[in-house]
Amino acid sequence: MRSLNLEEKVAQLFMVGSDTPELLDEIEPFLRYGLGGVLLFRHHLQPFDTAVELRAYLSDLTARIKGSGLSFMGIDQEGGQIERLPHWLFPTGLMPVVYGLLDDPAFCYQVNLEVAQRLQWLGINLNFTPTVDLNTERMNPIIGARAYGQTADQVMPFTRAVIKAHLTAGVLPVAKHFPGHGSGTVDSHLDLPYFEAWQEEELIPYKTLIDEGVPGVLVAHGLYPQLSKNLGERASIPASLSKIMIQHLLREQLGFHGLIFTDDLMMGAIWNERDPIEVAVMALEAGADMLVYRRAQPEAWQVFEAMVSRVQQGKFPESLLDQKIERILAYNAQLKPVLPLAEASDSVSEAACHQLALTWAKHGLVELQHQFISPLPLSPEMPWALVAPDRQTMPHYALDRDHCKDLIGWCREYGIPPQVYQFYPVPAEMPFSLDTWENRAFHVIVFMAFNSLLSPQQQQYYEQLRRQHPEAKMIVASCGMPTDSDVLSNPWIHLQMPSLRPAALQAFAQWLVSEPKLFSEDPQT
Repeated sequence: MRSLNLEEKVAQLFMVGSDTPELLDEIEPFLRYGLGGVLLFRHHLQPFDTAVELRAYLSDLTARIKGSGLSFMGIDQEGGQIERLPHWLFPTGLMPVVYGLLDDPAFCYQVNLEVAQRLQWLGINLNFTPTVDLNTERMNPIIGARAYGQTADQVMPFTRAVIKAHLTAGVLPVAKHFPGHGSGTVDSHLDLPYFEAWQEEELIPYKTLIDEGVPGVLVAHGLYPQLSKNLGERASIPASLSKIMIQHLLREQLGFHGLIFTDDLMMGAIWNERDPIEVAVMALEAGADMLVYRRAQPEAWQVFEAMVSRVQQGKFPESLLDQKIERILAYNAQLKPVLPLAEASDSVSEAACHQLALTWAKHGLVELQHQFISPLPLSPEMPWALVAPDRQTMPHYALDRDHCKDLIGWCREYGIPPQVYQFYPVPAEMPFSLDTWENRAFHVIVFMAFNSLLSPQQQQYYEQLRRQHPEAKMIVASCGMPTDSDVLSNPWIHLQMPSLRPAALQAFAQWLVSEPKLFSEDPQT
């Protein structure tokens, strides 16, 4: 500790990213002091053609950070919908909800071990995963398919598998979003959620994971009236800024001694209503160790300068600062050094990444309903129509489009191009009016739904198609939550997709031309 000056100590509290690809330019003021962490987004990684190039860039980035150095290179690589690494650099995984439907923790461990080993090889030593939330609110706009299930018993086998896999590979996993984000109806990126339906059960996975040594926890931005009442506090302070929630509940009652991260402090839940400097002070005094900002300039840098000044003026105790730095550096010291270039566990070529992702995706196609007589396999002579979400309107998938074959392309490759197709915009509030092809006849209509429970427009369009084409067998492929059949009536087949990533689209096209499994796995009928 004595080797770090004040600025270097304070710099270790910050994990920052940027809104542009020029990450190095934005963090430049921090370079001479060090950084607690860099937060990688898709736009930082998109420009690289190969994993070897990306590895070299991340190594150079780390080397440029002087002072107290860089403790963590962080990323959100949950799998499926939330993935920062492009598919040509890294094998894409499955949405957490799919593991829950498969009920196969061993497969979850296998995939996440491969993911974590590849992260470690790239030089990424922290992953904001697993999502420990119980998805108890069907209308939740932000968790949904990112959760492994609705109950603690459903979620725990998979979160344990993810944490074990990352620790085995030498990558720090961070469980999120404490004390639970699954019961909300508000997206904290936009506004402050009020978790009125929060239940005590949401703490059970944290108790188990803490007892088993989870090293990191991320605290949510949200108000928890019942939990606050139980703890003797009024629900007026977000959990991420609350000493009762962090110090009293997480540290003292649950016995967590690891690293505590805030959720992004630039989310609307926090940023819209509070002074950024006061927010940082509140979070640190409440018990957080690391302040997370998606953008370094000018916001995080301004808070950094203000925090240095506060410590110098005696308005923030340096002894508290030292406790946090000791914890950060202690966990960083436990991480494995990056493997030499020649010791990649598998090939990191684009073809190898895609083939591995395809293997996972094929295993992750889950038939939730399949009526007899099956309309599969589709054939070149069979008239069929395709309806799918427009990935260009989906922030998590839009950047995939220009670097791979789309579903139409895969269907053509397998000899079953749809006679007609439509793409609809995804945000629930976006109106759309699409063709129902009233003068055409189809044997099958494939309707790829994305959280249609939240989209009256999808529901209306689906019903229009059913009424217009009563003879067609409807295949619903859920690309988000598997609740689509609750509002899309009487599908002949209901399939859960592993994601909308390129490998998943190829796996789906292969499924369309494959013989049905003859219900050997006891599907619902």
